Amino acid sequence: MTEIGLAVLVAVSGVGVLAPLHRRLPVWALVSLAFPAGAGIYLVAGLALLLVLGTVEVEIALALTVAGGVAGTVFAWVRRQLGLESLIILGAVAAGTAMVAAIAWTQHLTRLTPDSIRYLLVSYDIRLPSGLAEIPPDDILKRQIGLPILQTLAELGPRRYASFLSPMFGSSAFGFFAWFAWSRLRSLTPRLRWSLVGAATLFLLSTNRLVYHTFYINTHIEVALLLLVAIAGIWLALAEDEPAWATIAGWALALSLLFRPEAPLVVALILVPFAAAGAPMGLRWRVAAPVLAVFAAWYLGGLWIHAPGEWDRGPVPPVLGNSVALVAALGLLLAAGTDRASRLARLADRALLPAMLLGLAVFVLLDPPVFEQTLYAMRRNLLPDLSLRFSVGAGGVWLFTWPFLAGLVAVSWVVLRRRNSRLWRVPILGFFVLLLLLP
Repeated sequence: MTEIGLAVLVAVSGVGVLAPLHRRLPVWALVSLAFPAGAGIYLVAGLALLLVLGTVEVEIALALTVAGGVAGTVFAWVRRQLGLESLIILGAVAAGTAMVAAIAWTQHLTRLTPDSIRYLLVSYDIRLPSGLAEIPPDDILKRQIGLPILQTLAELGPRRYASFLSPMFGSSAFGFFAWFAWSRLRSLTPRLRWSLVGAATLFLLSTNRLVYHTFYINTHIEVALLLLVAIAGIWLALAEDEPAWATIAGWALALSLLFRPEAPLVVALILVPFAAAGAPMGLRWRVAAPVLAVFAAWYLGGLWIHAPGEWDRGPVPPVLGNSVALVAALGLLLAAGTDRASRLARLADRALLPAMLLGLAVFVLLDPPVFEQTLYAMRRNLLPDLSLRFSVGAGGVWLFTWPFLAGLVAVSWVVLRRRNSRLWRVPILGFFVLLLLLP
């Protein structure tokens, strides 16, 4: 099977999975989410096979993905939820996916580094009869299992890696961002609306690292999309009183747990302000249930057993801290319906960023060289060195993105006032503090 055919099959399966939502969510939002939805079904199927059989049978995982798409389509058809919009979505997704996959395939745009090779090696390991047991503990901890499972699709293609994965997630991220910006600017004149959305999207397309990661075999663009969809989905669920967005946000958060070792901490950063937002219990369960299911399956059923890691250096496994943080955030979210717990959630929301900053200050005092090296590395990556003419090898690979972005954030903070704005502010600011804490 060609890579283009594989990509279209996954994306069309995603259209089927989302079919029951066709009448509840905007067409172009669903178009941008179709491929991630299909990839998410493949990922869950692959994880289930890995935990039950110890290996990923690619043909079975893909068959389950297609079956999920068919089941979603049949369910929507029985409930009379399909219409002209469904055909628009199917056609747009199939055409867009084929185009992106063809460009990635023919132009050889894939970027690989030693990190990429480690991900691909894990993807080869999990296709062995006892694949899960074959993965070195360091790799399973650092690389996690999300990207290796997706890369097993390469077994059905002509190359040893699936070149369409990152470009499709990147295209979905750009598309979802453009749709979200457009939908939030309804009160403006069409000319101003087009100008702002166009400028914002072009700003992203001019960002060196974001474009690079769109063709890079790593987990960065996948997690970027999932976290954007999660935060936007939770905010939209509250702003528009639409439970479907909470379901999508919950699955985005759940899938992010499979891609990065620090993902549970980032998910906790999102769940705490959500717990303080006073959402109805139904919305909270729609977000919490997928996160809890994937956490239990992977962290307790897979990672904890197969990558105990560093027990010889101390009594605490490296996944324990992340697990405690995530379970505490989930507990706070689900208990926030009571008066006492809701007050605790609001207190936790207000205290989260100050507590992280206080913890950072303690770490800086205890081990200043680590902080100095962190700042040095961040300066080299974020700020261009004019004397070196923007040489990537000399640092400054983000060029002027961050200075401009910092100004935009400062202006928006003063100008824009929206209900539940902490759902955006706390995770985004907390993420940057977390970057300093992780070392």
